[in-house]
Amino acid sequence: MDIETERAHGRKLYRAGKPVSACQNRAQSEGWYAEEMAGALAYLRACEDGGLPAVQVVKEMEMAL
Repeated sequence: MDIETERAHGRKLYRAGKPVSACQNRAQSEGWYAEEMAGALAYLRACEDGGLPAVQVVKEMEMAL
């Protein structure tokens, strides 16, 4: 398979709730992490649309760790 197909498979694994360890190569891992980042950014945009600053959300997530 080509790299874009492998990355797409990694994104599919993320959406299916699989751990990054389910990825079989670097391209799949890159796709998995890209999908994770896309989800995080979408969440922060939704928070800001709802009036909650993204900076505040990130600080609260950091404090929870």
